Parts: sequence; structure tokens; C-alpha cells
Amino acid sequence: MQKQEHRFPANRRSADNKSLSSVDAESIEIKLEIYKTLFEATSDAMMIADESTRILYVNPAFTNITGYTEQDVLGKTPKILSSGKQDIHFYRRMWRSITTNKRWQGEIWNKKKSGDVFPAWQTINVIGEKGKPAHYISVFSDISQIKKSQADLWTLAHYDSLTGLANRSLLEERIKQELATTIRFKIYGALFFLDLDNFKTINDSLGHKVGDLLLRQVADRLRRDLREEDMISRLGGDEFVIVLSNLSYDKTIASNQLKVVAEKILDLLLMPYLLEGHELRVSVSIGITLFPNNGDTFDHLLKQADTAMYAAKNSGKNTYCFFHPDMQDKVNQRLQLEKELRNALVHDYLGLVYQPQFNYHKQLLGYEALVRWQHPEQGVISPQDFIPLAEETGLIVEIGSQVLTKACEQWVAWHRAGKEVPHISVNISPKQFSASGFIDLVNDIVRSTGVDPRHIILEITEGLIVQNVKGIIEKMHALKELGLRFSIDDFGTGYSSLSYLTRLPIDQLKIDKTFVVNLGINDNDAVIVETIIGMSKHLKLDLIAEGVETWEQLEHLHRCGCDGFQGYYFSKPLGRDDI
Repeated sequence: MQKQEHRFPANRRSADNKSLSSVDAESIEIKLEIYKTLFEATSDAMMIADESTRILYVNPAFTNITGYTEQDVLGKTPKILSSGKQDIHFYRRMWRSITTNKRWQGEIWNKKKSGDVFPAWQTINVIGEKGKPAHYISVFSDISQIKKSQADLWTLAHYDSLTGLANRSLLEERIKQELATTIRFKIYGALFFLDLDNFKTINDSLGHKVGDLLLRQVADRLRRDLREEDMISRLGGDEFVIVLSNLSYDKTIASNQLKVVAEKILDLLLMPYLLEGHELRVSVSIGITLFPNNGDTFDHLLKQADTAMYAAKNSGKNTYCFFHPDMQDKVNQRLQLEKELRNALVHDYLGLVYQPQFNYHKQLLGYEALVRWQHPEQGVISPQDFIPLAEETGLIVEIGSQVLTKACEQWVAWHRAGKEVPHISVNISPKQFSASGFIDLVNDIVRSTGVDPRHIILEITEGLIVQNVKGIIEKMHALKELGLRFSIDDFGTGYSSLSYLTRLPIDQLKIDKTFVVNLGINDNDAVIVETIIGMSKHLKLDLIAEGVETWEQLEHLHRCGCDGFQGYYFSKPLGRDDI
């Protein structure tokens, strides 16, 4: 068989050329030589077929791309490249365009000699005389890398890089599709909003590497145990959203189906995780909303499920909650309260009252400073209503700073007026204590107010201590060096343990009022109180019993050895002018 260049028309000269002048002949020869060079040097595959679509010529790029040599394809039709991925209708449309327009261009899947298929961008042109085709010229290129790059970009835009789950963008697309489907077929779907409980504690104490491993394992468990048609997505952080489709046509039945799925997820995610040598159990709170309803949108549904999730958190975590309209009313009220609380901080509407602490002989031991919000329109707002909100939003850090400053200023004012106050106790929230600049903040307040720090007691809770015992102890020692003292508030309600009590630089324990109120009623509470009192005596710690309201409670506590009390039996909290 002759070499390809001898077959290329550039090396043939028709009889008509002989009649041309030598200049014209030379010009045509040069042009044909250029066409020949382009044919052989181009990186695109080129194939020329006769009027019967039998292949006459192919260029080197054709061999490079398909693996077929010229000898493999000469005399055969382009069907040798057929991948089988296009149906008969595709080829009918192609030939209609070739016949009508003398040209077709588009994306097609071709097959290599090895059997591998690849996407190609192909152009077919017809060359002929008097409307009859004489040759077909096909040019195509392998666009595998382009398709891969497009797929990679699409994946980056629609999938979470850490877990491989769908991201918010793809979730929104799916929700819009599901809303259209559920409305058309009148069948229910649902949105689950999942938030891992106490994930921040894991991240902070064990590091982000362990946190990332946990998120991947959560994603793997959900992928493994949910249906293929259910979309699982990660919004960010420890928040996951699941779209459940094709539930029942009946709302009650659909709700029951969702309860089963929710309980399954709770059990699934509560199973132990082994992460970098740490065995952890992590619960999850789930908010659920069904669709379709009037006015449903992606943002609307996400907001509903998020609201229900927070209701599950407030119900004790490790549970699920369905959304209902009353929840949104509460959310709106909460947002308004948060706005007004921020305004209260700016305009100094937060003030202090002081609850006296006495010994058995009614000698003053000190005061506990308690924050109160004097709303300009609603009057006094209870701390039970705004302190949890402040904790959740982080406003508690600024509130705590204001409370500590005002308490120190008040002690200084009393001292200058000749009123000797042994101490003022100030509650410190876990978020406030854990803040990186807390030590510097306290130091600044002590210096700016001129308070004697030996008369200020910082009250912390047991829950704070177990989060990071070593770090908490180091911070406490640094504050002790400034002269401040420490009290463990609500002792006995959390993680009471001698193992940390002996290590902490504390000065005082406070018996929680929940034990005091049951003295003489519940023997178990009496035993706990006696144990706490005995413990404090052995550790040489001061002791304050909270919530003392009756003479019987006072006498019981005194007989057990307690000699520090606060509660309505002695006095309610008082304003500074009432003391």
C-alpha cells in the first residue's frame, strides 16, 4: 500500500492544469503543498471519505487520537468509530443536517481501536459538484480533558470538599425540583436540618483535625444508611441538610415515616466514633419540615427546619422536632429581644442588684451581684428570659464585662463611703471565661476601677471546668496572682469530683438551691448536702448555701456544719440604694 502523502490530492495534477500558465501551475502547486502540510501537521484528526462514505485518507493526528492506522481504516466507513452511545435518532438528525446544509457540527462519542470511548467535537463538510457529494471531510478533536475540567469545576461549585456531600448551591437546585414534583403529584417531601451537639467543644479541645474526621464519618454513615434518592448536603460547620422525597400522599402517614427516619439517624450518629485514638459519642439535634405548603421557597423551608432544630436543642438535644408556625413567632420574638438587648448594652439599661450573704448569726459575709435589665417600655426583664439568649448570641461576653466593671466600681464606692463589704461575688459565664483576652480584661478592670481584688470573687460553674481542666486551671492561677478569689457555683449539679477539686485554686463552694429546697423532704438531697459540707470542711473551703427560704432549712444546714447562707429568709436582692 502506498504512503499517505502519495494518496493526498495535493500530489495529483489534473489534465486541466497542463493548460494553465506556468505561473498558475506553480501557484496551485504551492497551495496544494500548504494544504498537504496542514493536513499532516494539524493536531485535529482529519478523515476524507468518498461519495459512498468509504474512507480515502486520514492524517497522523487521526492515528494518534483513535489508535487506528491508515491501513486499518482505508476502504471502511466511519462506523468503525461508532461508540454505541448515540441512538438512531441522533444519526438521523446528523444526516438531515449534512444533506440539507452540507455541514454538521456537534459533540459525539467515538470509540478508539482499544475499545475506549471518548468525547469528540466533530465537524463534517460535504464537497461536491452539481449538488451531488463527491467527498466528505471530517475534522474532530478529543475533548476529554475539557469535559473533565468542566466536571471538576462543576463538582467544586456544587459539592463540599471535606465530605463530598452536596453543598448549598446543589441543595437549592434539588429543593426547587422537589417542590415542583410534590406540587404536581400532590405527594409530600421533607427537609431535615441536622446540627451536631457540642461539636465546638470537640473542635476546641481535640483540634480541627479530629473535628474534620468526625464530620467525614458522619457523612459516611448518612450516605450508607439513607436511600439513594435522598439528598444529603453539608451547609458548613457541623450543619447537615437531608432532602427526603416521595413520601406519602397523606400528611399523617408522611409524618410517621419521618419519625422513623429521624429516630434511625439519632441512633446511627450516636454510635461511638474512634478518632485519632479518641472514642467519642456525639448526639445530634434534628429539625424537620414538610413540603409543599403555600408559599414554599428554598430559603423558607431552610429557615423552618433550622427553627425546628433549635427547638430540638432547647428540648435537651439528641432529639428531633417538627416545625409549626408558633415556632416562627417565637423566633421573631427572640430576634426582637436580641435587637433590644444589644440596644440595652449601648444605652446602659443593664444594672445590678446585690443579694446579701450572711453567717448563722446574721453577720454580713458579702454580696452576690446579679444583673437586671430595666427596659424603658416593658420594665424589668427577668434574667431567665435574656441570659440564655445572651449566651447563645455571644452577647454574654460584653454583658459579663459590664457586670464585673460595675461590681468593682460599687465595692470601691462603698469602701470610700466607709462601708466595709467583705466581698462581692460576680458570675462568670463559660464563654466569657474561655475568651482569649479574659485575663487582660480583668486586669484592666481592676486597675481602672481601683478595686482591691482580694474582695472580688469570680463564680464559675462545674460545666466550664470539665471542658478543659488543664487550661482552666492555668487561667485560674493567673487570675489568682492578680488577687481575685474563686467560687464554684451550683456545686453538686454537674460533674462534682474530688479529682479536680483538689487541683483547682478555689476558695469557696456554693450548694445549689435545688438541694436546699428539698431538705426535710428528700433524704437523698439531705445526704448530698451533708457530703458537700463535709467535703468543703476537709478541703478548708468556705461554703455558701443558696436559696435558703425557711428557718427549718437554715437550722438543718447549720446542724450539718454550714455557716454561709443566702436566700429570701435573710433578704431578697437589693438595689445599691436599698442596702
